[in-house]
Amino acid sequence: MQRQELKSFILNDRFTDFEEFTQATRAWDLDFIQLDRGNFETEITQVGVGDVLLAQASFNRFIDQRGSSPPGLWTFAILADKSSDIIWRGRQVSKKSMMIYAPGSEIDAQSRPGFAVYTLSYPESLLDELAQMFGVPSFRKLIGSRDLITTNAAEISIYREQIKHILSTIKERPLKLNSHTMLHEIRFGLSQQLLSTLVFSHPEYHQPFYRRRDRALRRAKAYLREHAQEPVTVRDLCR
Repeated sequence: MQRQELKSFILNDRFTDFEEFTQATRAWDLDFIQLDRGNFETEITQVGVGDVLLAQASFNRFIDQRGSSPPGLWTFAILADKSSDIIWRGRQVSKKSMMIYAPGSEIDAQSRPGFAVYTLSYPESLLDELAQMFGVPSFRKLIGSRDLITTNAAEISIYREQIKHILSTIKERPLKLNSHTMLHEIRFGLSQQLLSTLVFSHPEYHQPFYRRRDRALRRAKAYLREHAQEPVTVRDLCR
């Protein structure tokens, strides 16, 4: 039976109106209030592949951020390299930190002018499939009750550069989004690095994870070469 192709979309735009911005952004329920004077401007790139969302956004004003994250998806946010400060749920967030939103959870943040962020949203089932593939505990066990994780700067930097490269490629060549290579990179490559970042906060899982990851990546690359013209799921790569 032929697999159904994953639906995809791209939003790449600049807005000077809050209402237009919130209406254009998919899945997020945004309720932002500007706290300083001056013209509002935001740039956003949002990409969707099936049930996975990837986005980059920046804001030029002091913003009180309210609303909620995408329902049905776990969302992970990291600051861009040159982002200004943000207070998130009453805590200062550093560039070594990852913010974790449970599905449909509150945003509750205050960002200074120059704030820039990357967000990724995944279904829990996909993250658990990857955890099983790499021989580590389930996603819920990895994060426990934490919603803010501070980890190794190198892990976060790798993740940040990976996201930046993917979004830059898609903005320059939008048709690239529908290639099997790019779909695999978004659904598998980024989620694998996410899992690696989460594992790094649990030293007891480091060695088993990295050994299993290297073996799994070799198998995945071989499978992709053999099925280059077919849609591939994480479940396929776990075989």
